[in-house]
Amino acid sequence: MRRAYLLLALFSAGPAAAGSLIGAEVPPYPDGFSSSMGACIPDGRDICGYSIGTLENAEGDVIAIIAEQKTRMADRQPLLRVLDMIDTPALTDRQAWAIGECEIDGRLEPTVAGIVNVKDTGGWIEAADTIWAVRFDPAVGKLRAIDTARVTCAIPGS
Repeated sequence: MRRAYLLLALFSAGPAAAGSLIGAEVPPYPDGFSSSMGACIPDGRDICGYSIGTLENAEGDVIAIIAEQKTRMADRQPLLRVLDMIDTPALTDRQAWAIGECEIDGRLEPTVAGIVNVKDTGGWIEAADTIWAVRFDPAVGKLRAIDTARVTCAIPGS
Protein backbone atom coordinates (compact mmCIF):
# COMPACT_ATOMS: atom_id res chain seq x y z
CA MET A 1 0.00 0.00 0.00
CA ARG A 2 2.93 2.26 -0.24
CA ARG A 3 3.06 4.57 -3.16
CA ALA A 4 5.64 7.33 -3.27
CA TYR A 5 3.09 9.87 -4.49
CA LEU A 6 0.83 9.14 -1.52
CA LEU A 7 3.34 9.73 1.26
CA LEU A 8 2.89 13.39 2.07
CA ALA A 9 -0.67 14.06 1.02
CA LEU A 10 -2.10 10.82 2.29
CA PHE A 11 -1.86 11.16 6.03
CA SER A 12 -1.29 14.81 6.71
CA ALA A 13 -5.03 15.12 7.26
CA GLY A 14 -5.14 12.25 9.79
CA PRO A 15 -7.18 9.05 9.84
CA ALA A 16 -9.85 10.24 7.42
CA ALA A 17 -7.23 10.37 4.67
CA ALA A 18 -6.57 6.64 5.13
CA GLY A 19 -9.24 5.90 2.53
CA SER A 20 -6.74 7.09 -0.04
CA LEU A 21 -4.95 3.73 0.26
CA ILE A 22 -7.81 1.87 -1.41
CA GLY A 23 -6.42 0.17 -4.48
CA ALA A 24 -2.80 0.43 -3.32
CA GLU A 25 -0.55 -2.60 -2.90
CA VAL A 26 1.09 -3.16 0.49
CA PRO A 27 3.55 -3.63 2.10
CA PRO A 28 5.39 -1.41 2.33
CA TYR A 29 3.12 1.12 3.98
CA PRO A 30 3.56 4.89 3.76
CA ASP A 31 6.26 6.27 6.08
CA GLY A 32 5.07 6.35 9.67
CA PHE A 33 2.36 3.72 9.15
CA SER A 34 2.25 -0.02 9.67
CA SER A 35 -0.08 -2.96 10.09
CA SER A 36 0.62 -5.27 13.00
CA MET A 37 -2.66 -7.11 13.67
CA GLY A 38 -4.81 -9.07 11.28
CA ALA A 39 -6.49 -12.32 10.37
CA CYS A 40 -6.53 -14.46 7.26
CA ILE A 41 -9.76 -15.14 5.41
CA PRO A 42 -9.80 -18.14 3.02
CA ASP A 43 -10.97 -17.63 -0.55
CA GLY A 44 -11.37 -21.27 -1.59
CA ARG A 45 -7.91 -21.54 -3.17
CA ASP A 46 -5.75 -19.81 -0.58
CA ILE A 47 -6.09 -20.01 3.20
CA CYS A 48 -5.11 -16.35 3.29
CA GLY A 49 -6.56 -15.05 0.02
CA TYR A 50 -8.11 -12.12 1.90
CA SER A 51 -7.37 -10.48 5.22
CA ILE A 52 -8.78 -8.01 7.70
CA GLY A 53 -6.30 -6.02 9.74
CA THR A 54 -5.26 -2.78 11.34
CA LEU A 55 -3.47 0.30 10.10
CA GLU A 56 -1.41 2.02 12.80
CA ASN A 57 0.16 5.46 12.87
CA ALA A 58 3.72 6.22 14.00
CA GLU A 59 2.62 6.20 17.66
CA GLY A 60 1.22 2.68 17.29
CA ASP A 61 -2.42 3.74 17.51
CA VAL A 62 -4.89 1.89 15.30
CA ILE A 63 -6.44 4.49 13.01
CA ALA A 64 -8.24 2.24 10.52
CA ILE A 65 -9.36 -1.30 9.78
CA ILE A 66 -8.23 -2.46 6.34
CA ALA A 67 -9.64 -5.19 4.12
CA GLU A 68 -7.14 -6.68 1.70
CA GLN A 69 -6.77 -9.28 -1.03
CA LYS A 70 -3.52 -11.12 -1.69
CA THR A 71 -2.21 -10.23 -5.14
CA ARG A 72 1.11 -12.06 -5.29
CA MET A 73 4.19 -13.15 -3.40
CA ALA A 74 7.47 -11.21 -3.42
CA ASP A 75 10.55 -12.37 -1.53
CA ARG A 76 8.41 -14.94 0.32
CA GLN A 77 6.08 -12.22 1.59
CA PRO A 78 2.48 -11.70 0.46
CA LEU A 79 1.62 -8.43 -1.24
CA LEU A 80 -1.91 -7.24 -0.65
CA ARG A 81 -4.26 -4.86 -2.45
CA VAL A 82 -6.32 -2.67 -0.13
CA LEU A 83 -9.98 -3.17 -1.02
CA ASP A 84 -11.57 -1.03 1.69
CA MET A 85 -10.77 0.91 4.84
CA ILE A 86 -12.81 2.31 7.69
CA ASP A 87 -11.65 4.80 10.33
CA THR A 88 -11.71 3.50 13.89
CA PRO A 89 -12.55 5.05 17.23
CA ALA A 90 -9.67 5.54 19.67
CA LEU A 91 -9.28 2.93 22.41
CA THR A 92 -9.54 3.76 26.10
CA ASP A 93 -7.27 2.19 28.71
CA ARG A 94 -9.81 -0.59 29.36
CA GLN A 95 -10.36 -1.61 25.73
CA ALA A 96 -8.58 -3.90 23.27
CA TRP A 97 -8.76 -5.03 19.66
CA ALA A 98 -10.12 -8.44 18.70
CA ILE A 99 -9.49 -9.50 15.11
CA GLY A 100 -10.40 -12.90 13.70
CA GLU A 101 -11.61 -14.00 17.13
CA CYS A 102 -15.24 -12.90 16.90
CA GLU A 103 -18.56 -14.67 16.60
CA ILE A 104 -21.74 -13.44 14.98
CA ASP A 105 -24.85 -15.00 16.49
CA GLY A 106 -22.64 -17.67 18.12
CA ARG A 107 -20.78 -18.66 14.95
CA LEU A 108 -17.03 -17.99 14.53
CA GLU A 109 -16.53 -15.36 11.83
CA PRO A 110 -12.92 -14.54 10.81
CA THR A 111 -14.11 -11.55 8.76
CA VAL A 112 -14.90 -9.46 11.87
CA ALA A 113 -12.77 -6.98 13.79
CA GLY A 114 -14.02 -5.45 17.00
CA ILE A 115 -13.24 -3.37 20.03
CA VAL A 116 -13.95 -5.01 23.37
CA ASN A 117 -14.08 -3.72 26.90
CA VAL A 118 -11.64 -5.71 29.00
CA LYS A 119 -11.86 -6.95 32.55
CA ASP A 120 -9.02 -8.00 34.80
CA THR A 121 -9.82 -11.33 36.44
CA GLY A 122 -6.93 -11.33 38.87
CA GLY A 123 -3.98 -10.94 36.55
CA TRP A 124 -5.72 -12.40 33.51
CA ILE A 125 -7.41 -10.03 31.05
CA GLU A 126 -10.61 -11.15 29.32
CA ALA A 127 -13.05 -9.56 26.90
CA ALA A 128 -16.20 -8.28 28.55
CA ASP A 129 -18.44 -6.92 25.80
CA THR A 130 -17.97 -5.91 22.19
CA ILE A 131 -18.62 -2.19 21.75
CA TRP A 132 -17.67 -1.63 18.09
CA ALA A 133 -17.38 -4.05 15.18
CA VAL A 134 -16.99 -4.22 11.41
CA ARG A 135 -17.31 -7.13 9.03
CA PHE A 136 -15.51 -7.62 5.73
CA ASP A 137 -17.54 -9.09 2.87
CA PRO A 138 -15.01 -10.49 0.37
CA ALA A 139 -17.71 -10.99 -2.27
CA VAL A 140 -18.11 -7.22 -2.61
CA GLY A 141 -14.76 -6.12 -1.15
CA LYS A 142 -16.34 -3.86 1.48
CA LEU A 143 -16.24 -3.35 5.24
CA ARG A 144 -19.54 -2.69 6.98
CA ALA A 145 -20.48 -1.82 10.56
CA ILE A 146 -22.27 -4.62 12.34
CA ASP A 147 -24.71 -4.54 15.27
CA THR A 148 -22.61 -5.32 18.35
CA ALA A 149 -25.59 -7.03 20.01
CA ARG A 150 -24.92 -9.91 17.58
CA VAL A 151 -21.12 -9.96 18.11
CA THR A 152 -19.00 -11.63 20.78
CA CYS A 153 -15.24 -11.22 20.50
CA ALA A 154 -12.38 -12.77 22.43
CA ILE A 155 -8.94 -11.31 22.99
CA PRO A 156 -6.40 -13.61 21.33
CA GLY A 157 -4.40 -15.46 23.94
CA SER A 158 -6.82 -14.75 26.79
